[in-house]
Amino acid sequence: MPTNDMTARSPMRARLAEEVSQSAPRLIEMTQALVKVASPNPPSDTAEVAAVAERLLADIPGVEVRRVEPESGIVNLVARIRSGAPGRRLIFNGHLDTFPLGDAAGWSVPPLGGGCDLGRVARGIGRGDPDERLRHLDEARRAALDLLRQP
Repeated sequence: MPTNDMTARSPMRARLAEEVSQSAPRLIEMTQALVKVASPNPPSDTAEVAAVAERLLADIPGVEVRRVEPESGIVNLVARIRSGAPGRRLIFNGHLDTFPLGDAAGWSVPPLGGGCDLGRVARGIGRGDPDERLRHLDEARRAALDLLRQP
């Protein structure tokens, strides 16, 4: 009996969601490590947060990380995992800089504290807030790769 594409993908989607859910402790740890590093723009100095992100990326089996530093302190990272197979590629693009911290008196919590509330790094805790700082993408990518490698 023919199966439509959506039905065939549902079990994989459920497994992917479960894998991402189980990775929550690591996800929180990664987010906290990134949130604790100031990288305000201006002045766009991302060297310190890039070093943290590079260490986190280095934990991924088979990853190749290349640093691109067009000017002193302005660091970009390009991470790649070769699949060895033809076909489509998945690309994640993010940024390492944040808005300036501003007046610390305006914060209800330390802006670079990376505090955790109910198992989540709370939104608004730091300008290094988990808006896009690689960690969710990494965990989803890891889970998807693990699932795709299974028969």
